[in-house]
Amino acid sequence: MIALVAGLGLVELFLPGFNILIGKNLSLDLLRDSSLLLSLFLLVVLMAVLSGSYPALFLSSFQPVEAMKGKLKSGQEGKFFRNGLVVFQFSASIVLIICTAVVFEQLNYVSEKDLGFDKENLLVVNHVESVRDGETLVNAALNLPRVTNATLCTSLPPTVWGGDVFTASGMDNKTFSLNFTTSDQRFIPTLNIKIKLGRNFSLDNPGDSSRLILNESAVKKIGWALDESVIGKVVEYPGSTVRFEVIGVVEDFNYWSLQSNIEPMGIFHLKSSEIIGEGAKRHIALRISAKNSAEWQSTISDLEKLWKIHAGETPFEYSFVDASFAEAFKSEKQLGKALTVMASLAILIASMGLLGMIIYALELRTKEIGIRKVSGASTWNILTLISQRYAILILIAFLIGAPLSWWMMKQWLLGFAYRITPSPWLFGAVGLGTLLIAVVISSYHSVKAATMNPVDVLKDE
Repeated sequence: MIALVAGLGLVELFLPGFNILIGKNLSLDLLRDSSLLLSLFLLVVLMAVLSGSYPALFLSSFQPVEAMKGKLKSGQEGKFFRNGLVVFQFSASIVLIICTAVVFEQLNYVSEKDLGFDKENLLVVNHVESVRDGETLVNAALNLPRVTNATLCTSLPPTVWGGDVFTASGMDNKTFSLNFTTSDQRFIPTLNIKIKLGRNFSLDNPGDSSRLILNESAVKKIGWALDESVIGKVVEYPGSTVRFEVIGVVEDFNYWSLQSNIEPMGIFHLKSSEIIGEGAKRHIALRISAKNSAEWQSTISDLEKLWKIHAGETPFEYSFVDASFAEAFKSEKQLGKALTVMASLAILIASMGLLGMIIYALELRTKEIGIRKVSGASTWNILTLISQRYAILILIAFLIGAPLSWWMMKQWLLGFAYRITPSPWLFGAVGLGTLLIAVVISSYHSVKAATMNPVDVLKDE
């Protein structure tokens, strides 16, 4: 009951910080949540029964006559059970620590992976469809300080959702799925997408309004050779006269989050939007060269003023491409933070359990340690003797926890199209670190017991 009261107090104390950490809004209201109150009461009863049952059964198994004759070896019968608890606690700690490390390693990997375009310093203005002339707004934005490029498009990474079924030259009316966006001639240079073959859209070529740029995956999906022979070939709707000539191929880039593989994609000209049914939504993506927060605020303020001139009362809404990609991994980041807290608590609880077990064991072995001291054993010898036993328990815990955590993380990583392979060094570092913690915990009391005067230990009351 005391632990329950203390626990509830700690929950109230740390809950606001924990909510900030994981991005949630959890609350504790015992007076309004009768089911929670009942659950806590049942938990106290259950814990009391579980913690009291073992010593009750153990003590009731004593034979009174043998106990009075001093034939019972106190502490020996529960040795296996105590060791099992230590192994279980440290196994759970090792699993949580390894899982936490792998989660953060994976998140670090996806945050630094090359997407095939430059997502940094890309600001996106939304709801441009409400502007009378989006192209005029783009040209006006290009005259602002620190705006190095801008493009008008129907969608951009990581939310390119346009798509349809097409056929192509040489496919014999077989079809393939193609994701797409529509844009003006500045889309590719604004996002810094690399052109592999052919060229970009151009204002000098009015016919580009019915032309198309594919990514490498689309060319491979169609079955064309990835060379200059692609240029001039045709993609069309099955059974239709609507045809699009391929004028270029761009290198593959991630237009969805990194949890998905790169699929075939096409970039149609903005004037093709109605033909392919892309919809009315428009966005402007701007490449900004701001170097500090003051310059960013100034640029956004200038854009907002420009927006009010062209869009009237329509709210000015903007976002950042890098933030949109980061948002895709929000739940994984929250998982990593929650695991960090759980792993810290688990290792703390396991360490406290080990400390209690060591103190108990040393109390039982004080006379043995005194005899060893009299026989010439050094403090180091005694420390090694005691630590060796617990090192074996940690090793067993590692052999249980490491394979389990490897399997769990392997399943979790399957949700990513691009994923790390957990390093054996990571597992080794966690095992060594856990062992070091156990040695540090056992060292103080072991050294204290080893340095006691044997006379004080061995004298009989």
